[in-house]
Amino acid sequence: MKTYNHHFFCTICGKEGIPVNRQEYRLREPGHLKKLYCLNCKREVNHAECIEGSKYDQAIFRLEFESGNFDSGGIRITPLEQWIKSLNSNEVPDELELTVEEWLEFFDKK
Repeated sequence: MKTYNHHFFCTICGKEGIPVNRQEYRLREPGHLKKLYCLNCKREVNHAECIEGSKYDQAIFRLEFESGNFDSGGIRITPLEQWIKSLNSNEVPDELELTVEEWLEFFDKK
């Protein structure tokens, strides 16, 4: 079974956390928040799941983080889809929602 390396970025400090390998059947939607231990914050906090070259990569996370869309507890203030729609269409991909099948298709093309 294939596994894919996903990068996670802390929604409190913005630094990269510990990457997680996911199997095909355990893929999550772009920008999924997962509680992980942050090496910088020294506690368990939400991390945004990013995959380079996908609809929610490090660049999109950085835009979201720097725009202040995470509160002091690391939770999104504005839901991701709404936040994306509020941005200039030149800054982010037109569509962020992917099904698991579309995720698999994305990886199979690599």
